[in-house]
Amino acid sequence: MTHRFITWRISKYGKARTFAINYRLAPQHPFPAAVEDALAAYLYLLEPPADAGFRPVDPKHIVIAGDSAGGGLTMATLLAIRDARLPLPAGGVGISPWVDLTHSLPSILSNVATDYLPEDGFEHLPSSALDFDRLPKKQRDAETEAAAVVTVTDAETPQLKRMQYYAPNQVLKVPYASPIFDLKGFTGLPPLLLQTGACERLRDEAIYTGHKASLHYPSAPSLTTLPPTQVTLEVYADMPHVFQMFVSTPQAATSFSRIGEFVQHVVAPSENRPIFERFDVDTKGNAVKSPIRVMEKEEWNLWESRLALSLSEKVKEAEKAGMIVKGVPSSVGEEAGMKQKNKL
Repeated sequence: MTHRFITWRISKYGKARTFAINYRLAPQHPFPAAVEDALAAYLYLLEPPADAGFRPVDPKHIVIAGDSAGGGLTMATLLAIRDARLPLPAGGVGISPWVDLTHSLPSILSNVATDYLPEDGFEHLPSSALDFDRLPKKQRDAETEAAAVVTVTDAETPQLKRMQYYAPNQVLKVPYASPIFDLKGFTGLPPLLLQTGACERLRDEAIYTGHKASLHYPSAPSLTTLPPTQVTLEVYADMPHVFQMFVSTPQAATSFSRIGEFVQHVVAPSENRPIFERFDVDTKGNAVKSPIRVMEKEEWNLWESRLALSLSEKVKEAEKAGMIVKGVPSSVGEEAGMKQKNKL
């Protein structure tokens, strides 16, 4: 219901039917419930039961798409399909995909002032509500739960409260939770279309994914023996996170049009496309193809080093940036809050 504004437009421009999944949500159903549901939906299309009312769908007629957390789930589902050696779909579309639940790359901090996503990305109370049928009991025990903490194994790491409702801290770097940590670097996947706003906090996650998947980075080729993934990366000027959801802008119109074009192309490819293409879309919705270049080695190494940081190191960085951090012991959180107050 929340995404019909997007789904009917993708259907229109892609000349396709849409199968929208009401997958289970955290905290009642944390990771890996959503991935299980998305994978089950894919298998349902490939091998529907007798009473489904439709014939099996050719995987080459399926494109998996999602925005934000759904974009991350899209990537996680593609990884699961690849790793299980199931038939690959025709393609994947990530709209502002959230592929890093550890908040690693520079734009998560640098674009705080130009995006509506809350700056307190590390602020989450613990939740052990694992199943919906257990929730009433957990509500009665709310005061006890609020005092609980989830610890990590690093001896030098302070006790951190659970940072994400979706998954506990210990598994945030599992690739099916945070696809950015895929050991195969997104290779061996079907063609991808990645769209991101230039001003959003998740911008660098889409850029990193696009370069990594296509082996378009300084240290390529990676350790994987899988072939590079064909990627089209689009960066939209002045746009925040999932700008397609809110208003009818020239950029949003271009976004839907290009998603539709991508869907039609991968389902019935008429030409070979480069392994990696980047387009910058201006404020009037004009898409200009950018010169193909490998990211600067220094910048790429910086991004890789940031991904390797521990959760506590990322929390400390957020404190220095003046962000509100409550996913840490109260004294540290209060200090970070005072820094933010003084800054304002």
